[in-house]
Amino acid sequence: MSPRKFLFRRRYLIAAILLVSAPTLAQAQVTSQGRGQLTFTVGQGSGPLAGIATDVVDDQRTGSEGNLKHLGFRVTGGYQFADFFSFEAGLTHSGTFSSQAPYLATDQMQAQTSFNAVEADLVGKIPFAPIARLDLTLGAVETSLDTTLSTLYGSAIPLAQENPIDSRHFGVTIGADVELRLSANTSLIAGYHVYPGVGSTRLVGSASGTMSMLAAGVHFEF
Repeated sequence: MSPRKFLFRRRYLIAAILLVSAPTLAQAQVTSQGRGQLTFTVGQGSGPLAGIATDVVDDQRTGSEGNLKHLGFRVTGGYQFADFFSFEAGLTHSGTFSSQAPYLATDQMQAQTSFNAVEADLVGKIPFAPIARLDLTLGAVETSLDTTLSTLYGSAIPLAQENPIDSRHFGVTIGADVELRLSANTSLIAGYHVYPGVGSTRLVGSASGTMSMLAAGVHFEF
């Protein structure tokens, strides 16, 4: 069999499989109603955290000096109470972001910052193909930026500086994910979620701005 004929037949085989499975998978989009859900994704967290160590050294709130990125995760669980809507609660954690700045004559200030978000979301699920749908998220969230300060060579942290630094904020979160159905119970999922207004505009040693998470993983229904 020539390579061209093989590829031609392979395309028809894939098309036939999708055609046969499409009714089942399309029905699964709707029959998700009444099911519990669990989603786990891993990806890149990002936020305006590069200026924290500099702020501490300068003893002032100067604002963002650029984004930092770090590996993180997002996990949610919930219940689909209608054909195209579910309620979910979740946790997002974005690892530990490191920033540094010269300190005193020969030392260096080091700031280790972690980002956490606890959220409660309404998710709208919009099918756009037999095996795919778009999930749009809107929710309430409590975010925290937790920073621990240290120095490279053991110099004392300024006495007036709070350490550790904990900045919490209540706000909203939005996001969008694309789901690709593997079966009636399992999907691949990838998306982008943002957390505006985190941190503090007044607290020395806390960033302020928008954190985000770009991640991919798996979605289960049961």
